[in-house]
Amino acid sequence: MPDQHQDAPWFATHPVEAIADAVLGVDGSLTAKHVETLIVETVQLKADQRRVAKALAEDPSLLTSGRPAGPRSLQRLINALRAAGAEAVAPQRCARCDKVKPLLNGLDENGLRICPYCEMLRAAAAEPCVICGSTRQIASRDRHGGARCSKCPDDLGGQDPVVLICDLLERIDLGLDRDDVAAAARKVASRPAYQRELYWALDADLSLLTGNADKAPPKVIALIEELRARGTEAVWVPPCPTCGRHNKLSHRHTSGLRICRVCYNHNLLAECSRCGQLKQVCARTLDEEPLCHGCHRADPLSHEQCSGCGKTALIVRREGDRRYCGTCFRAPEDTCTICGRVRQCYFAGTDQARCESCSGQLNPEECSGCGRMRRVSRRLPDGGGLCGRCALPEGVCEVCNRTAKLKGYSPEGRRWCSSCSSKERRGREGDCAECGRHGRIHRFSLCHSCSYAAGLRELLSGSDGTLRPDLEPILRALHRGDPVSGLNWLTNRAPKTLLPQLAAATGPVTHELLDSLGLSRAVAHIRAVLVTSGVLPQRDEHLARLERWLGEALRQVADPAERRVVKSFATWHHFRRLRRVAEAGPVTYSQVSVARRDIQAGIALLRFLRARGTSLAAATQTEIDIWLDGTSWIRHLARNFVVWAVRNRHASGIDIPPTLSDLTTVVIENDRRWKLVRRLLDDDQIDLGTRVAGLLLLLFAQPLSRISQLRIEQVGHHDNGVTLAIGEVPLRLPPPLDQLVEELVLHRRGYTTKGGDYSNPWLFPGALPGQPLTAKRLMHRLQPLGIHARPARNTTLFELSAELPAVVVSRLLGLNIDTAAKWNRRAGATGAAYAAELVRRTSQGDIPMGRRSPDQQ
Repeated sequence: MPDQHQDAPWFATHPVEAIADAVLGVDGSLTAKHVETLIVETVQLKADQRRVAKALAEDPSLLTSGRPAGPRSLQRLINALRAAGAEAVAPQRCARCDKVKPLLNGLDENGLRICPYCEMLRAAAAEPCVICGSTRQIASRDRHGGARCSKCPDDLGGQDPVVLICDLLERIDLGLDRDDVAAAARKVASRPAYQRELYWALDADLSLLTGNADKAPPKVIALIEELRARGTEAVWVPPCPTCGRHNKLSHRHTSGLRICRVCYNHNLLAECSRCGQLKQVCARTLDEEPLCHGCHRADPLSHEQCSGCGKTALIVRREGDRRYCGTCFRAPEDTCTICGRVRQCYFAGTDQARCESCSGQLNPEECSGCGRMRRVSRRLPDGGGLCGRCALPEGVCEVCNRTAKLKGYSPEGRRWCSSCSSKERRGREGDCAECGRHGRIHRFSLCHSCSYAAGLRELLSGSDGTLRPDLEPILRALHRGDPVSGLNWLTNRAPKTLLPQLAAATGPVTHELLDSLGLSRAVAHIRAVLVTSGVLPQRDEHLARLERWLGEALRQVADPAERRVVKSFATWHHFRRLRRVAEAGPVTYSQVSVARRDIQAGIALLRFLRARGTSLAAATQTEIDIWLDGTSWIRHLARNFVVWAVRNRHASGIDIPPTLSDLTTVVIENDRRWKLVRRLLDDDQIDLGTRVAGLLLLLFAQPLSRISQLRIEQVGHHDNGVTLAIGEVPLRLPPPLDQLVEELVLHRRGYTTKGGDYSNPWLFPGALPGQPLTAKRLMHRLQPLGIHARPARNTTLFELSAELPAVVVSRLLGLNIDTAAKWNRRAGATGAAYAAELVRRTSQGDIPMGRRSPDQQ
């Protein structure tokens, strides 16, 4: 990469020297060293230095003409030069009043900078007062956003907005004194203008305080947080409507809803001009093309000479005119506020001092290899992070001859895996005292398998040291799999806590007993081991998780009558349907999410009606219309609850009209689709399972929920190629996709280590024994590559439906015939065109795979 900017202009590679040459060319009263020092002190960011250097390279007269053009930092540099004695440099003047003033962000019609006063006059002329029509300075705005001058008061009639806010909040039982409410309002809105805006927002929709703050202005959210800090639980801020996490709703989405910073940053992703990956924009090139954080750090234009080692590298610390790279910089020592040790700390001298080790653990990410929340050790080309273990290279261990992660070298110079490098695997060899087999001894003269069994028996035994008969199947199920991995698992905190709890319980181990232990990942793993081994019966975990969630949601409904209505709606409208679905196959995550969303919307509607002093039975269409007022589409989700309530006579005379949404119109460009296909076919650095899943989505429009459920038995091997049974007729896979699928069948790998000696039937095995990879996890793997399931699948269905009849699409891709016919009509395809094309191709003896009939497949 260092040679890719060898033809870059001088001002881009050496911006400080270029600016200094321009200054010394018009004024020689200062020395070159003095000028460079002023440039570095005034224009500190290198990107700003390049902008100033570029402006002076294009127009050197900006230093002497006083013309208000160029970046803002140029004016600061000119003022610093004049203060240092450079008389030939002329200060910039306002393009309107021709006065020497600070020129901020205002621009006139010619793109020249103007002072704040002229900018104020221009804004007032463009937006006169809505009362008197004058073009005086805008002093305030009314509730509709109209401008008002200083001589036209606001439309509150001289009333104190804080008093009006307190009157509004009396409708909600806050449990706070009126003085506390007034103090909270004045704290979050210190100025009268802010207080008026806060009152207008609450007067328009008081339910912003009771669960609808996702479309409220920031002052309302600040008021909710302040009221809750003063002890009330009657107001709350809902989770982020995009990700569902309880993060601070600090940004506004284009739809008008407030979202968290994480989701806001995700919407600002752009394709990096260097690596081509979809990431956040960190900087821009000389041509204003976006750069991601990694490419910006590797860009030679971002490097400077280190004051410590003298090398040109990325600067991580600036102290005056000295710059230090990551190798030379040493943070000062302080007491870490997290671990309490005296170490080199960031933010030393403050109450937030953190050592490097603790800082690395503050922002863990989900590892793309094992799926755990760990510190990122290395990143994949698609942006996914790898933890320290998954970042190790994979190969054949020269000690045990297994294909595993290679951790280092043995004393004899041989590469070994992490298991062989541990003290247990480097122990002596001998005969096991329990089973008599010869091998490496772990402890107490026992082999690894017997040591693992002894550790399990010790944790599952009661206080008297005996193992009750109900736990014998548990011991046998957990003992299956790699004993070395099992011994490593027993060193964690989770088995040391969960297994004794099973030993202390009475009776057989059931799903209900495991539910009482919590919803941790360790409990889910033990449950999957027991289900796979046949100790526990199969059950739909999505449905069971929804039942547990319903119990927690019902406890949040205070009124018993309303609680019964919500429970009846969940039981007879959603659970009855989901249980019928579970009889035919597993319930998907999307189906459970829809049910949870409808129940949440119903609870929110009941809470809204209660805040207005009414109930569901007494609600009128007026209240429903007020509920629907606004741009938020979330409130329309209560339609299923309202329709069910009216049908079952819990309400009458109310209705929520259906929203007309057509998700089939969400598509991507076909060129973009084929570009993604080519990348998945050619890029060997992407995980094999991710490549195959993405190709099945982009080529055959398979939903992620079906891709994740594919079994090995659906892959067929024939003389004429590899087939995949996803519909009535097996689909022959074109090369090189057939080779990728065959390779995935041979080298697929799950992430379970306990109870894992069973035959895995899934093409995409998951982290839990006997379970496939979830559709949600597949989605998280494809999104960093720029592949979004809904638009990609819609585009593929459009293309296939335009070429093939509905019956062919239905039989090959597993679509319902009515759905296939709908897509056929949308694509504008006709059966006659397909038949004519098929006859023409048959006569030439060339029938492409995409146009073969089911019999020819």
